[in-house]
Amino acid sequence: MKWPLDSRIILLALLILGFALRLDPALSYWINGDEGIYYRAVHLDWAGFWQQVIGNAHPPLFYLILRPLGLLGSDPLWLRLPALLASCLGIYGMFLLGRALSNERCGLFAAAMWALLP
Repeated sequence: MKWPLDSRIILLALLILGFALRLDPALSYWINGDEGIYYRAVHLDWAGFWQQVIGNAHPPLFYLILRPLGLLGSDPLWLRLPALLASCLGIYGMFLLGRALSNERCGLFAAAMWALLP
């Protein structure tokens, strides 16, 4: 049976919906405890940065990803940008996984479930 809508249109709509649902929390100015650790570390000089990275249980690679973003500004959105983008890419990844395991409908369902996750 042929789909009445092209799956690319549905997938694009799911990507936009998922991004919109994730953008509002990402724009909030409240910083949780983990974000506070990252926020402090990326705004230190290099010596303080490495001291913070070595003395913390959080992954060093994530600090290195956040360091250049933290230098772009002090807005918390810069700290949340990698997670926001990864989560939105996850929508597409779930589509590919569902399609590979079953068919396009399954892929779209999996993408919809990921897009609607809080």
